[in-house]
Amino acid sequence: MTDSSPKKEQATNALLKARIEELEDTIHAIQSGGVDALVISTDSGDKVFTLENADQQYRLFVENMSEGAFTFTEEGIILYCNRAFSAIFHLSPEQIIGHNINEYSPERQPDGCLSIKKAQEKIAAALAGETQLFEWVHLRSDGTTFDAEVMINRILLKDDYCLQAIIRDITERKRSVDALALANRKINLLLSITRHDINNQLSSVNGFLTLLHRKVPDPSLENYFTRITKASSLISAHDPVHKGLRGDWRPGPRLAGLPETR
Repeated sequence: MTDSSPKKEQATNALLKARIEELEDTIHAIQSGGVDALVISTDSGDKVFTLENADQQYRLFVENMSEGAFTFTEEGIILYCNRAFSAIFHLSPEQIIGHNINEYSPERQPDGCLSIKKAQEKIAAALAGETQLFEWVHLRSDGTTFDAEVMINRILLKDDYCLQAIIRDITERKRSVDALALANRKINLLLSITRHDINNQLSSVNGFLTLLHRKVPDPSLENYFTRITKASSLISAHDPVHKGLRGDWRPGPRLAGLPETR
């Protein structure tokens, strides 16, 4: 009895190779403006999506955008993506088109919500005509994630509404914002410690000055006491570092027994 497994395997490989070549030709035709339609298999059967007003100049513009751009169905099937989108995910267009957008998100977003559920809400709102602009954490095929800013709009492809999205990698921007926030927290902590130390020293100076003023009631020294009190008040009220970086300074009460400064 002859084993037909090698022949079946060869036939399967030939079929797969033919489908890959067909897909590559389709991708090239879409990117170059050679075709205006794409057939996608859905749960309700095959659908033909025709790109209205898909002139070559518009296609070239989208294809050469610095931001990632892609078109997808209500079910999340990606119909088209430009080079920038492919570069962001480190995949070729052939590896992206026909796949579901949920494949490029982690299970949950930073707020704890399921990515699939949250994506469905964004899609529903966009299909209702509301432009969606939001931040999103995406997932690459190697398991790494990155922060992105996404904008989704509704577009009409023949008789069906689909969605067009623009994606921008904002990982570096987020890192800069986080680094700046951390630096500000450290500065505020340092300022709080420094102000506390300065106030403690001023309290000691003013306390001893009050005792000295009471023990040495010499009218000839009154002018010196007034000058010292004024200098202490100026240090507390006009500290250029703290006053410039913090807005929570409040003048303390005047020390009892000392002359009022003006």
